[in-house]
Amino acid sequence: MNKRFPLWTLLLFSLLVSFARIEALELEIHGDVTTLIGWQETDKDALNIGQGPRGLLGDQLANINNDPNEETFGIFLDQVELDFEKQLGASFGWRLDMDVSPHRDNTGDGDNDDNRDLIDLEQAYIEGSPIFYKSYDPEKGGFKLTAGRFNSHVGYDPIDRKGLNTASFSSIHRFLLPHNISGGKATLFNERWSWETFVVQGIQNQDIDEKTISPTYGFNLKRVLGERKSGLQLSGAAGPQEEAKGRWTYLVDLATHWNLSASSQLGLEGVYRTENNGACGDGKTDCVYYGGMIQFVKTWTDQLSGTLRYGYLRDQNNGGLTGASQAIHDGTVALSYSFMEVAKFVLEYRQDVQVSTGPISNRENAVVYGAGGLFVYEF
Repeated sequence: MNKRFPLWTLLLFSLLVSFARIEALELEIHGDVTTLIGWQETDKDALNIGQGPRGLLGDQLANINNDPNEETFGIFLDQVELDFEKQLGASFGWRLDMDVSPHRDNTGDGDNDDNRDLIDLEQAYIEGSPIFYKSYDPEKGGFKLTAGRFNSHVGYDPIDRKGLNTASFSSIHRFLLPHNISGGKATLFNERWSWETFVVQGIQNQDIDEKTISPTYGFNLKRVLGERKSGLQLSGAAGPQEEAKGRWTYLVDLATHWNLSASSQLGLEGVYRTENNGACGDGKTDCVYYGGMIQFVKTWTDQLSGTLRYGYLRDQNNGGLTGASQAIHDGTVALSYSFMEVAKFVLEYRQDVQVSTGPISNRENAVVYGAGGLFVYEF
């Protein structure tokens, strides 16, 4: 069934709401427009196996096949996001985030085709503090419950591209980490730390209507460190991702950012994931993935900053998430300039190297390299 019509109807209805009515309802609306222009090319030794390295134009922006000497250029509307928020008292409210993404695959199937959803329901949840919990303060701390669809908060990279210091996401964010999850969570927090426990449908970034045999359980533990407010986060999740008994996924992620000075920040992340989904070997061997990322950000002025990033991803035994036994190295150099307090432009050069560790490991490494620019406007 074509899902675009009712979603477009919902979006059109929301846009036609008068500003007077919005003000009367005290409904907060904000969002962003994210556009990417870029070029990338694979070398003569590209391996058309699995999903491979996707380079700068990854995230299903373009149909990258990793064919030898494949060249791609495009101007892509990554997303137009509309966020609606409503507070119903001091400790209860709801939020709805919708992304219009004509070039991005939001179905979770990894295919760049006409079957994708044009509009992605990124978040849709209600959230509040229980009546018996009297000391709730959204700025200083408390206890709150959330139900619906929400961002996972797992990993170093943000969910939306607008929050990056670069134009592209790291490989471990693309392949291994959950982005939007559906279920419920409980959060206990203050100004220095927070603990989130969630029970959700799954962590495969799947469609909302996909089913599993039981929930997935997970947590995020965050800690603010030192006077410079560096951060440390440990995340974990476990649960079945398919309608099959015994096929569980286990995930652990450790991410940190260290504010070395007022103008320098170092980011580190490591992730380990296993899946018993029948995709590896005889179906009895767990698929194993692991990887990491290191990022250095230097800020010269309030508007200008530069970023260096290196990432590594290893698919140990031909798992379903990358589609092949391989290692992917990705390196990025980026320059970001913010202006008018609501817009920024990012220039990036990125190079991915794919090292096959499977039956064709005697081939030369495949290289994808490209350059481009990202423009973000928030309103």
